[in-house]
Amino acid sequence: MFTGIVEELGKVKFWESDTILRIECKLVLQDLNLGDSIAVNGICLTAIKIGQNYFDANVSLETKNRWAEQNYCVGAKVNLERALQLQTRLGGHLVQGHVDDVAKIISKKKLGDFIEFKVQLNDKLFPYLVEKGSITIDGISLTINALDKTLISLMVVPHTLKKTCLLDRGLNDLVNIEVDIMGKYVLRQISWLKTDSLEDSNISLSSLIKAGFIQ
Repeated sequence: MFTGIVEELGKVKFWESDTILRIECKLVLQDLNLGDSIAVNGICLTAIKIGQNYFDANVSLETKNRWAEQNYCVGAKVNLERALQLQTRLGGHLVQGHVDDVAKIISKKKLGDFIEFKVQLNDKLFPYLVEKGSITIDGISLTINALDKTLISLMVVPHTLKKTCLLDRGLNDLVNIEVDIMGKYVLRQISWLKTDSLEDSNISLSSLIKAGFIQ
């Protein structure tokens, strides 16, 4: 589990056999152990080898089917974050590192020291989104300023632009998207309750409405 607060910008050093990715970095290597999870542009990967200024990670076919592949070419900058600890401040939101889809940047506008991004998402993700809610883009926890059909608007502050690779993203570039896990659970539970019965339970949608839990 992660927070979406990027710790360091790393660099893709090379690929080995198309399944092992080497990332050049420094800060995130501190207290990193073999088998630990680390988010690379929002993708949760496992460290299988750790060197003085790098770590290696396996990349599965499932991961490759879901990520924005062009952002992992040799020499590319990547956002890095170590897995959170229980005593860590949750400065962003709960991020699993399980990317749901990729999305396209269709607008990038400089507004003073800030940059407004508009991103086009797949329709299937919109039920999980709310205005002023959180979304993860390339491993960065961001606030949704506005929703408009298949578009979301994001205002990115100077600190985030400086500490992440988002500034390098341009029009029509693809980015990794992970929606808030809380929204997934809520929608799943509601869809389940709509059957109006739960196996081996007296709880139903009608009973929750009657008790005042749902209006």
